[in-house]
Amino acid sequence: MTGPLHLRPAAEADLSAIAEVYRGASLHWDDTREWLLERPAYLEIDGDDLLARLTTVAVRDGVVLGFASCTEPVGGRSELEDLFVLPDRMGGGVGRELVAAVAARALAAGATILDVTANANALGFYEAVGFVTVGRADTPGGPAPRMALTLDSSRPRSEDAGMSAEARLVELGIELPADSPPAGLYAPAVTSGDLVYLSGSGPARPGRGYVTGKVGLDEGGTVSLEEARFAARLTGLQLLTRLRAEIGSLDRVVRVVKVLGMVNGAPGFHRTPAVIDGCSELFIEVFGEAGRAARSAIGVAELPFDICVEIEAIVQIRP
Repeated sequence: MTGPLHLRPAAEADLSAIAEVYRGASLHWDDTREWLLERPAYLEIDGDDLLARLTTVAVRDGVVLGFASCTEPVGGRSELEDLFVLPDRMGGGVGRELVAAVAARALAAGATILDVTANANALGFYEAVGFVTVGRADTPGGPAPRMALTLDSSRPRSEDAGMSAEARLVELGIELPADSPPAGLYAPAVTSGDLVYLSGSGPARPGRGYVTGKVGLDEGGTVSLEEARFAARLTGLQLLTRLRAEIGSLDRVVRVVKVLGMVNGAPGFHRTPAVIDGCSELFIEVFGEAGRAARSAIGVAELPFDICVEIEAIVQIRP
């Protein structure tokens, strides 16, 4: 499987594949396999309950590789109920992307903390994506760590100052896409002094065209907030591709100075900052705090070719 990873809200048509992921991932661990096989009820999922939560699936080439779900927030806190990835896809970044996706949905719904009762086998993973242990919980399988993620700082810990941007891409498993040709008479990037001006880019899906449509399902659009947020991340990847092509290496970046995000919103859609966060989070993952730019996020009536998001940026570089 070589296509891009796509994250989207789960649908009823996904339930069969989700059940396969759930069973396969649950039986992967030697220390719990026998216990689960003796209690088959724990290997079944309640589809209605799953779809009632904020559930996201990770799909590549039409195959569901994993899923995650969290509850609607209560008192500012959401519970991460599920996080399962096909065993042969573990360690490939799918779990990290799913955590980011459900954290974004929880944040958009009003949560500030994402809680989880962690399986001991996944403790290291949760710590790596920013969860901290806050206590213990009794579970049918015995005591388990209770962990919490503060959503406004839900970034991978690889943001250590000593790690270069190019090294972070490798660690995060991010492969930059091929650039899309300009759609008019303009340059994809222009360098003036120590600043690089990146022309507006859109959410290109390698080999599958652009993510198009109006954002805001509740307002009559065709693109959900989570899908638009992922589209903004795709757009950020395009900007990084253009930036690398212009300067040779992302290690030359001093900081991202300014980001302008435009959202093709349905009338009445006003959560444009949450959409453009998808790009900003990518920049922070890659450049650390140097990726936290000044920013504008505006809604527009139309965008070229009906793309749902367009983003441009200004970046400071070193010689």
